[in-house]
Order: sequence, then C-alpha cells, then structure tokens
Amino acid sequence: MILAVEEETFHVHRQIMSIHSPVFKAMLKSEDMATEIPLPGKKADEFLDFLKILYLKEKEGIECK
Repeated sequence: MILAVEEETFHVHRQIMSIHSPVFKAMLKSEDMATEIPLPGKKADEFLDFLKILYLKEKEGIECK
C-alpha cells in the first residue's frame, strides 16, 4: 500500500503496519481499503523516522517529542 505524507509517498507492507500499529490494524480491516492512503497533518521526515524504526529497527538520532 502507499501512504501519502505531505508531498512524499511511502510504499509499505500492510501486514507490517498492522502488526506495529493498532490504528493501521483497524484501518486495514476493511476489504475495500484504498491502495493510496493520505495522512494529513503528518510530516514526511518524521514519518520516515517511524518507518525506519519499524523496518530497520534504527533508533539512532531519533528524538521523542
């Protein structure tokens, strides 16, 4: 699936997003879920940091706010 954040698009796996996020798990239960999902109000650079944690378990240089 594709997540649209600001002017960026991120190609992600539905299962990984569902495992790590109850919000995505609830969103993805729908059979007729769109292939591209906009995430308004999010920042692309912060979302990329989130994905790095999920996919790469990379934490260095990431600050919690």
